[in-house]
Amino acid sequence: MKKVIYLLLIVFCFACSSQNTEKERIYNSWDKEADVKDAVRELSLEEVMVHDNSSLYVNGDYILIVDHSSMDSQIFVIDKNDFHYAGSFAHKGGGPNEITNIGDLAFNESQQLVYITDFGKQKILSCNIDSVLMDSSYTFKEVASLEKSQFPSEYTYINDTLCVGRFIFPIGNNNYRPQVAKWNMLTGEYKLMGYEHPSIESKRMTCAVSAEKQLYAECYSNHDLLTIGDFDGNLKCNIYGPKWKESARGANYYGKAVFRNNQIIVPYSGGSRKNDTYEPTKFHVFDIDGNYLKTLNIGYKIIRYCYDKDNDRLIMCFNDEIQFGYLDLKDLI
Repeated sequence: MKKVIYLLLIVFCFACSSQNTEKERIYNSWDKEADVKDAVRELSLEEVMVHDNSSLYVNGDYILIVDHSSMDSQIFVIDKNDFHYAGSFAHKGGGPNEITNIGDLAFNESQQLVYITDFGKQKILSCNIDSVLMDSSYTFKEVASLEKSQFPSEYTYINDTLCVGRFIFPIGNNNYRPQVAKWNMLTGEYKLMGYEHPSIESKRMTCAVSAEKQLYAECYSNHDLLTIGDFDGNLKCNIYGPKWKESARGANYYGKAVFRNNQIIVPYSGGSRKNDTYEPTKFHVFDIDGNYLKTLNIGYKIIRYCYDKDNDRLIMCFNDEIQFGYLDLKDLI
């Protein structure tokens, strides 16, 4: 009887060890790199004068460029198919149809609405892009208020009662802790995802979401770590890079990811915040189970980017010899 119990304990321990291994992906090098700089096409937007560090989004037929430094219009609209300039909106200011301190954008595609976070007014406003471009008197609609003690800083809209993204919890005056949460836009209620990595103290990350796959990816900026989880808060896997054990202080690793079919594409730096290696010039590609597939070496310093699903391309804003460019992904990965 004792032998049977002992054998069962061994089997149980082995099962636990195997389960843990299935959720841990450890990579000592990124050795599947392809130089794709020659495939990057410059996107010349002669009618659009925007500052560096602009944010990019794709919604419907449009590319939206958010110029966080603009003192006039803050959102510029470009046709995503032929790249012609369609107009601009969201003037800076404190008026009823103006944005004081623009934050993240989210999209309700079924109703063709864009949600604009205004951190100055602590509100989320909505508008229809075509309507606001055609009618100068069009008025934004308030859809949610933000609490000072916790608020969504970036999120993906799935429906009125379910958004998933990064929540910010301020700690004192100069610090905060980000966590992934599900959020009800109508009631303001939120629920934190159940998993948090046990070794992370100073947590800084962005969050990518796939409504189709019911998955999210936590992309750590100061740790060589990418975490994939499901909407029930369960860990799918942790992805550890070669510099995982190094100090997080002064380093820059992952930017915000995007989901492409069964893949996750994420910008990666691995450089220092103290010099010109800070901005990423590469994208790592993983499958949704955390297996490393490829690295695309863009050859330009990437500030922000977005993914155009219909045209299967990355559209990027650079801090380099060109400001905007795009990369068609077909046949590359």
